[in-house]
Amino acid sequence: MTDSLGWVTDVYDTTYAEEKGLDCPTFTTDPLEYEVTEGPEDQNPPTVSSVSLSSREVATGADFHISWTVSDADGVRSVSPILRQGWENSDDGCSVSSAYYHGGSSIDGFDLTFDSNRIGRHRLIGLSVTDGLGFETDVYESSYARANGISGATFSVGDPSELCFEVTGSAIDRNPPTVSNVSISAKRVPVGGILRIYCNVGDADGVRSVSPILGDPGYVEDPNSLKTRKTLSCSYDAARGYIEIEFPTSLSMGSFEIQALAVLDKTGHETFVYSSAYAERNGKTGVQTFDVDDAGDVTFDVTAPLYAATKGDGQAYAKDGEAGLTFRFSGPLDEFTRLLVDGTEVSAENYTATRGSTIIELRPSYLDTLAGGGHTVTAVWKDGTATDASFTVEGKAQGEQAGGKTDVDSPGDNKSDPATPEKDADEAATKKSGRTTADEPKLAATGDSTWMASIALAMAATACFTAARRLEPKQHRHEQ
Repeated sequence: MTDSLGWVTDVYDTTYAEEKGLDCPTFTTDPLEYEVTEGPEDQNPPTVSSVSLSSREVATGADFHISWTVSDADGVRSVSPILRQGWENSDDGCSVSSAYYHGGSSIDGFDLTFDSNRIGRHRLIGLSVTDGLGFETDVYESSYARANGISGATFSVGDPSELCFEVTGSAIDRNPPTVSNVSISAKRVPVGGILRIYCNVGDADGVRSVSPILGDPGYVEDPNSLKTRKTLSCSYDAARGYIEIEFPTSLSMGSFEIQALAVLDKTGHETFVYSSAYAERNGKTGVQTFDVDDAGDVTFDVTAPLYAATKGDGQAYAKDGEAGLTFRFSGPLDEFTRLLVDGTEVSAENYTATRGSTIIELRPSYLDTLAGGGHTVTAVWKDGTATDASFTVEGKAQGEQAGGKTDVDSPGDNKSDPATPEKDADEAATKKSGRTTADEPKLAATGDSTWMASIALAMAATACFTAARRLEPKQHRHEQ
């Protein structure tokens, strides 16, 4: 089984796993025994007619089309051509294969493009038809079927030579490509991720595609062994100058070196342009290369997939709630090491961690202590990677204002004001009069005492003015 993150897991029948001593996930069911027998024949074989070629000669890299009409009572799912090398009528053991194609198969024709490896004579000997029920039938050209004793469905053409054609061109590329400025987007790419290989590729005949040839770092070719070329799913964006490679499953994990780039031009010539480090290491001379200062510049690792938050990202918690927040991470619990919220490690008593793959539940008592607004929870794994999820706390924490400041003047606080000479004098006068602070009229708290000073000054000024008015008449009478 391959999950969406690229993990490949073999799940075995319990009985089989016990017999083989396998320590792995299992399933239990009735014995999975079955017998493959020869199934029923296709009761509605396809019919093929009107088969023709767009030309009897095609240059490498040029468009080529095979037309046909196919019908089947059970429907037609796909059609593909069967080609053989040579024009001879007898099957002499030469390989039979489908050609390179673009545009896919259809019930009325097929587009093909040949590269320089296909130069030579070819013959269309049949069509492979798959119907809507899944029956696959090879329908051969009648004269070829008779000559080779093939029974079954056939189609006829007026002249069998009409299905013979030749792929022309030169096996020597007169305009070889140039490759420069090769680099990679990252030294590590997780399974499920995409790596970009940047490169400048030019060719006087035009560039049709560019694909990388990857191998083990430091590989030295063995002339006595046949090296298999690794096929990758990739795409080349000529306008932007990079190749994108996907690594979809954990089978892709490992270290890789870009040993060469395979450049296919629009005339059908494919050229391997080697890394200069690879060519020098393997003694390759007379080949085209692209420069690299160090083999490490074109070496990268495909690592385990990044763990993801598969549940709970973006949820919200209301203060004083009865239930906390639950997050599910794709990493296994055995690989989980610690939990952070906003970059600060969370104590183990504030959350629970259970299997499946890793389920984290933040307790309500802990969430109530957080400030209102957005937060980030981070699961940290043994390999040093971290996985984030976001959540929001609605409301304010205990002793916290909406703006996040502590409300030091809230009612019920027992915090005393700092001592001042004025306060000491007032307290002494109060004690002398026998009154307590409870007998004093209560004033609205504003958090600012400047208004009290202003009132005191105004009262003092009024008292002085009144006293002056009272003294003034006495002074006038004395002068008279």
